Amino acid sequence: MVRVRKDVPATLRRFFFRLDGQLPAASVDITVRPVTSPNDYRLAALERIIEADALRRAGTLVMSMYISGVAAECMLRAYRKAGRLFDERHDLIELLRSCDLERLGVAGFRRLREPVQLAHLLWWSGLRFAHEGMARQRLRRMRAVAGRLPRAADFLKVRCNQLGEACREIVDVGAERWTT
Repeated sequence: MVRVRKDVPATLRRFFFRLDGQLPAASVDITVRPVTSPNDYRLAALERIIEADALRRAGTLVMSMYISGVAAECMLRAYRKAGRLFDERHDLIELLRSCDLERLGVAGFRRLREPVQLAHLLWWSGLRFAHEGMARQRLRRMRAVAGRLPRAADFLKVRCNQLGEACREIVDVGAERWTT
């Protein structure tokens, strides 16, 4: 006989059944503390850029591009001014504008302008839903903005490398300038 626990939401009950069909004896807390501190964002950025590099080396280009952008976004959020409203959703240029110059420094801000502009051009949050053909189509349409490539070049690979390098620079600058 299967007992249904009242404290487990109906949508989650199916995930808590053991192989014998019974619910576990103890409640499982599946809540995770949200990312709240600048240090959380910094640590996430450092992890994501390593994962993006590994994905790129493995040839998973679209996901590598997405994770690279997430790493850059995390690092820029780590430098956001305290108390500032959270309006810059996935807009890297706005995130750069919202950075605390006292913590980042003017030199750090200047070093970030070019890589942020390139990352803003090549990355969009919808990459997480894109298949390779969709990503290629979008990148093909922006050829005039991003510049032409040699005819034989795999432009997805080239753009993935460009985005990865730009995001790596954003994360590196943020890590260099970090003080706890």
